[in-house]
Amino acid sequence: MELNLNTRFGRMEIAAEQVAPSARDQFFERRKTWGGTIRIADYEFAGLKMKDDSNAEVFVKIAWFRTNEGDLRTSTLKQKWRAFTGDWKLVDEERSDGDYGLLGEPEPPAAAPEPKRTQFPTIRLGQGNTD
Repeated sequence: MELNLNTRFGRMEIAAEQVAPSARDQFFERRKTWGGTIRIADYEFAGLKMKDDSNAEVFVKIAWFRTNEGDLRTSTLKQKWRAFTGDWKLVDEERSDGDYGLLGEPEPPAAAPEPKRTQFPTIRLGQGNTD
């Protein structure tokens, strides 16, 4: 909870103390736009799944927006934590649900729109019954 609270308020250096050394570069890279073009409005603990005694998955729901837009977005992160001699550290994370872009991941390509008809169907007048 401390890591997510600190990242919400932009205290990345303090939050990074709870990140495994092997994951710190990626942690900072994923959050380089936070506090700049991306603002965190709120976060909520959404669940915990113990994989074994020293590995856990934590789900965090984050409400956020881009400063050049006004739309509130939500993304759920799946964070992987590992116990290192009793001290839990974040080792990896990914977006598991919701809007793209919070961790710098690209938006998926939009589905190609169906082609529009460029002309109306041809209707011929005066053909048909000649009774």
